[in-house]
Formats: sequence, structure tokens, C-alpha cells
Amino acid sequence: MASNPSHTTRPSLPQESTPTKATHQPARSTPNKKRSTSRLSIQTILFVITTVVALIFGWHYREFSYITAESGIGYSLGIIGGVSMLVLLLYPIRKKARFARGWGPVKYWFRGHMTLGVLGPLLILYHANFSLGSMNSNVALFSMILVATSGLIGRYIYTKIHFGLYGERASLDALVARQSNAQENLNRQFSYAPSIQHQIEKFTSQTLLTPSSFLGSIWRCAAISCATRYHYFHLNREMINEIKNYGRLNKWDKKKIRMHYKQDQAELALFFRSIRKVTGFNVYEKLFSLWHVLHLPLFISMVLTGFVHVYAVHFY
Repeated sequence: MASNPSHTTRPSLPQESTPTKATHQPARSTPNKKRSTSRLSIQTILFVITTVVALIFGWHYREFSYITAESGIGYSLGIIGGVSMLVLLLYPIRKKARFARGWGPVKYWFRGHMTLGVLGPLLILYHANFSLGSMNSNVALFSMILVATSGLIGRYIYTKIHFGLYGERASLDALVARQSNAQENLNRQFSYAPSIQHQIEKFTSQTLLTPSSFLGSIWRCAAISCATRYHYFHLNREMINEIKNYGRLNKWDKKKIRMHYKQDQAELALFFRSIRKVTGFNVYEKLFSLWHVLHLPLFISMVLTGFVHVYAVHFY
């Protein structure tokens, strides 16, 4: 792509033909990596849609009692769902135990852990026909729902301190380097709009302040998250006018103006995402450690209540 400036850069801007621009290109994702990430995102979206549809379908038809927990497919779903929840223990064993290091890549175990963490509760909800039952079954059910909710919260926090859902653990230095790289790209991209460059530099300087307390860091993280989105939409509107004016001066057609607008819009979004990642890293890292402390007792309580429920069903 770098060999064809008419499609990726503005011919009239000398900054974009310098070696500095070329040195940035290798930092971008390779086509194979982009294709793999895109395929994984599509799979995740399809999985989420399928799960939501299954939940709506089960809830809508719960009153028809097609499934009973005591026998048939309802009983089988309870067994499969319960076993799926127990299998979740294999992921922390693979991750922490020395004897399990040869069990394959951790990332595949993590994917299985995430998948079963959704499918297990879904199967158990179908087993219960989305209805309440005896006291012991209700306790087991709500324990499972609590663990599943905790898992979803943990998944969200996990993405904030890793490069993607299945990526490697991030570090603050690496995130700061990405932010600096993104800002350098913006300075080159918006050389036609000094006012936008000035606003970006001013906003970046305001994000360098570090609160002394953890609560202050949480407030700062939330404030910057809102501010980056506000500035993105504000600068996006300003960018439209700037690039139209610049395009007219250089006699660009509408297609070329639209192409460069999309390119600059993507760079602007990437820059603000990098700021959110940097400012929230320490907060989410602390929250993730606290989540680990809470999630394990919840999981153990779910396993215990599940065993009590199975024992009560079969022996009383």
C-alpha cells in the first residue's frame, strides 16, 4: 500500500512522503492478523446473538413447560450444564499448575473457559425452565447466575489490561508508546488543520495529571472516558469542514475527500482509544486483582450449592 500514495496519502502534503511515514507502516497489523481478528470478532458477535436469541426463546416459552427438570431432555441439560461449570476449573489449573503446562496453549483454554462460562448457565436455565423451584434449587440457581455475572464483569475488565480479549497482557509502558505513536500519526495526518493539532496537544497535556488516591483514579478514568468521546465528535465535525476546504484547494473529487476523511476519522478514534487505555490501565489492573479475590469464593459457593442440590434431588 505504501507504494501507491494516491490511495493512502495526500499527494500535496510533503510530510506524508517522508521516511517517518514509512517507518510507521510496519507497526500496523499485517493482513493475516487483521483477517484473523476480523474472523474472531464475527464469531464472537454470532455467539452473542445466538445466546441472546436462546435466552429470549427460553423465557418466552417457559410457561408451556416443554422441558421439565426431573426427566428427559431437561434432566440431561442439567447434567451437561453442571459438568460444563465444573470443567471451568480446568482453566485455572492449566494456567497455574506446573503439571498442566503441557496441556496446550493457555489462550485456547481461556476461549473454552469463556464459552463454557456462557453455555453452562444457559443450559441450566433451560434445565430449570427459566422458573423457580425448591429452596435448594433456587439457591443453586442464583449462585450460578451470580458467578456468571461476575464472569462477564471479569471479561470486561480483562480486555482493559490486555491487547484484545485473547491477546497478551499489556504493560503501561507499551500502552504509553502506542499513545505516543498514535499522536505522532495524528500530527502528520492533520498537518492541513493546525487548529485540530493544537486541540489534540492541549487535551493530551490535560490527561497527564495522576491522582494520588484510587478513588481519584476511578473518577479521572470516568471523566477522561467521557471527555475523549466528546472531543472525538467535536473534532470530527471540525475535521469534515477542514478536509473539504483542503480538498477543494487541491481539486480533489468527492470520492477522494471521503476516502481521506475516513482515514483521518479512524486515526482520531485510535488516538482517543489509546488515551482511554492508558488512563484506565492502573484502575482496571487494581479492579482485576480485586475481582479475582471475589470471584473464587463465589465459584466455590456455586459448586457447593450445586452438589447440595444434586444430593437433595436424588436422595430425598
